[in-house]
Amino acid sequence: LGHVGYTAIKKMTSENMATGMPIDLSSPTPVCQFCILGKQTKTPIPKEWCGERATRVLEKVHADLMGPEVV
Repeated sequence: LGHVGYTAIKKMTSENMATGMPIDLSSPTPVCQFCILGKQTKTPIPKEWCGERATRVLEKVHADLMGPEVV
């Protein structure tokens, strides 16, 4: 799921490998927000717990509060 990189598109255009793609070869590389979001990484979860442990059932509850995302 994605698209060809802008460098590949410029190469295809400059070497006449594809037609019908009017592109200004001197234009700067555009930014694709979806590519940026897709390449983001999170820091790994620490191996050691550094907080207080729950001593009773349901004393601490963890929930996913985000989603679903629109693509």
